[in-house]
Amino acid sequence: MRTKKVTRTRAWCDFCKKGMWSVAKMEVHEKHCTMNPNRVCRVCKTLLKQESTPLPELIALCKASGATCGDNGGWTVPDSLHINLRHAAQQCPACEMAALRQSGIPCGSVNGFDFTKEIESIWVEVNQDNINANSYDY
Repeated sequence: MRTKKVTRTRAWCDFCKKGMWSVAKMEVHEKHCTMNPNRVCRVCKTLLKQESTPLPELIALCKASGATCGDNGGWTVPDSLHINLRHAAQQCPACEMAALRQSGIPCGSVNGFDFTKEIESIWVEVNQDNINANSYDY
C-alpha cells in the first residue's frame, strides 16, 4: 500500500489501485482484494463457511479454457468456462471474479457470470438461514 499526505492521508491499494481516505479500511481492502494473489476470501469464510479453492488453481483453469482476446479487444470465451470455474470455486462468485481478473479475462465477457446476482442470491440464502435459526415454535 502506498500513502500520500494531501490535506489528510490518502491510501491506495497495491493490487487494484483503488484509493481511500482511511488507511485502516485500505488495509482490510488489500487483504481481500480480488487482484491480491494471496487474498483471503470473505465470501467463502464468512458467508459460505468453507475453505477457498487455491487461487492459482482457479487461474490455471481460466488460462486453460481457451479464452482469447481478438485484435479489436473483444474476448472470445468458451461458455463452459463459467460452469467449470463456478464448480471449481465451490459456488463462490468472489473467488470466480478474482480468478478471472487475475487471469486477465474481463468478467463481463464470460457468459452467465453476473457477480451482483450471484452475491445477492447468497445473501438471500444466508438471511433465510438466519430467520430460520431465530424462529421459535410456540
